[in-house]
Amino acid sequence: TNYLNQAFDSNTIVVTAMSEVAATLIGGRTVHSAVHLNKRLENIPRSAVEDWKSTKMLIVDEVSFASKQDIQRLETRVRHLKDNRDKHYGNIDVIFCGDMRQLEPVTKSAIKIYESQFMEFHGMINCYIELEGQHRFKDDPEWGLLLTRYRDGKLTEKDIDIINTRHITDQIHIPDNISYATYTN
Repeated sequence: TNYLNQAFDSNTIVVTAMSEVAATLIGGRTVHSAVHLNKRLENIPRSAVEDWKSTKMLIVDEVSFASKQDIQRLETRVRHLKDNRDKHYGNIDVIFCGDMRQLEPVTKSAIKIYESQFMEFHGMINCYIELEGQHRFKDDPEWGLLLTRYRDGKLTEKDIDIINTRHITDQIHIPDNISYATYTN
């Protein structure tokens, strides 16, 4: 804190995620609970606004779970919580993290944040960083490339043959009273 000339408390950086599991893994809270996403503005307690006075940054992980409506409500709630309705996101820094191709909003009718342009996401973001590479597959780069082709919808017959060689039935015995499902059955 001496170098940054900033006093830190538990609310200086609010760490959140769109799902409870992800929030737990990063030591944070869900976005919904942190910014009262499911409450009407008039129902947000004044004490919540007091809690956000020292907040300088909001981190939102697993943002691909968020819908357009979630991001729009998030921006409105942060303005309200920061008691700064004239500035985007209440004039705090917001970091959206996640793999945009990993998980989608749970609600089928939700508009995905990458499917339409809207001010609260596309118009207010001033920096975008995309990590590239096969970090998860450093020990098996070919499998990582195969999964990339799968994700891009460019799977080859050779890829399918490779996938079919990687199954567990040769390594363990599955009891006769156990069933398992695959996409095609």
